[in-house]
Amino acid sequence: MNEWESSYGQVKEWVARTESLIEVSPGSQSTTFDELSVDEQLILWEDLSNELTTNEPIYQQALKDSQALIENMKQEHQPPDEIEAQVKGLTETWNKVRDILNQRKLLIDYLLVKKQLQSEIATMNSVLNVSGRLIFMRK
Repeated sequence: MNEWESSYGQVKEWVARTESLIEVSPGSQSTTFDELSVDEQLILWEDLSNELTTNEPIYQQALKDSQALIENMKQEHQPPDEIEAQVKGLTETWNKVRDILNQRKLLIDYLLVKKQLQSEIATMNSVLNVSGRLIFMRK
C-alpha cells in the first residue's frame, strides 16, 4: 500500500495544483492563463505540458499499483470501494487537466497567430501612412 500511496499522492498533488492553475475558479471568469500575455501563456503551457509528461509514468505506476492493491483487497475480502473511488477521481482529474491543456494550446496558437497578424497590420498601416504623406506632399 505504501508504493500506491506514494505514487498516488504525488500525482494527486500535482494534478490538484495544476488544475487550480488552469481551471476557472468559482466566482471568477478567468484562469491564471487569462491574466498572462500570450508569450507568458506559452511558457506556462510548456512548463505544465512538460510536467504532465514527467508525471505520466508516475500516474501509470499509481494505476498499476492501485490495480494490485484492489486485487489484494478482494482476495482478503476487504471492500476496495474507497480505493476504486480515489483512482476514478484521479483518472477523471488527470484526463480533465490533459484535455484543458490541449484546449489551451489551441487557444495559445490562435492568439499567437492573431498577435502576428496584428503586428503585420500595424506595419502595413505605418507603410500606408508614410506612403500617403509622400503622395500628398508630391501634389
